[in-house]
Amino acid sequence: MEKTPDDQVHEVLEPAEQQTILFYDKPLIVVRLPHGEPGAVLRYFCDNLGLAQNRQIDRIKRKKALAAGLHYARIETAGGPQVLAVLTLRVVPGWLFGIDTSRVKPELQPEIERRPGQNALTFSINGPRRRA
Repeated sequence: MEKTPDDQVHEVLEPAEQQTILFYDKPLIVVRLPHGEPGAVLRYFCDNLGLAQNRQIDRIKRKKALAAGLHYARIETAGGPQVLAVLTLRVVPGWLFGIDTSRVKPELQPEIERRPGQNALTFSINGPRRRA
C-alpha cells in the first residue's frame, strides 16, 4: 500500500506486461495486471481525449461497476516509473459510454459518438507484449 496520485492510499500493482499502442493516433499505455486482466492507463486516455483525469477518476469512483475496474500500477514512462491509474478492459466501454462528448476534443467528438470503445478494445486481441 502506498500513496497514489489522488492522495489516497491504495495497493500499487506491478504490471506483468506493458506496451504502447495508438488510440486515435496518440500513444496509449496498455498493461496486463498481475491477475492477468488487461487494462489501459487512464492518464493517456484522458490526455488523448482532452479530459481532466482527476474528474474522470471521481466519476469512476462514483459508479460501483466502474470503480471495480480502477487500479493503480507502477508504469514505466519516459520520465521513469510512476504510479498511475489503470482502468481494466472490461470497464473501459462503460466508462467511454458515460463520457459527455461535449467535453471531448472537438475533432474526436464524432468518432467517440459513432463507436465509443471500439478502438479501446483493439488491444485486447493480441494483448500487451512482455516488458524487456
